[in-house]
Amino acid sequence: MSTEEISEKGYAMENWNILKNGEVVGVLSNTEWELYNGQLIKEISIKTSFTSDEDMKEIARFVYAKFPDCKIEVNDDGGNSFPK
Repeated sequence: MSTEEISEKGYAMENWNILKNGEVVGVLSNTEWELYNGQLIKEISIKTSFTSDEDMKEIARFVYAKFPDCKIEVNDDGGNSFPK
């Protein structure tokens, strides 16, 4: 996701929180290291209030733009952690 697209869509990060238009829509929930084919890969997991595939892909693209050397995983939190 380009810097322009990030600005247009209103994404930002504040500490571990992911904001869209000033509202918390996700949180970086944990990190882990994976050893795959002899390479160490850092994975960042995100919990989000988004439930549609398109929204979840969009938040993954945003986080990847911020952490391009990491594998990004997005999980629906079932509506339990964020305001609707």
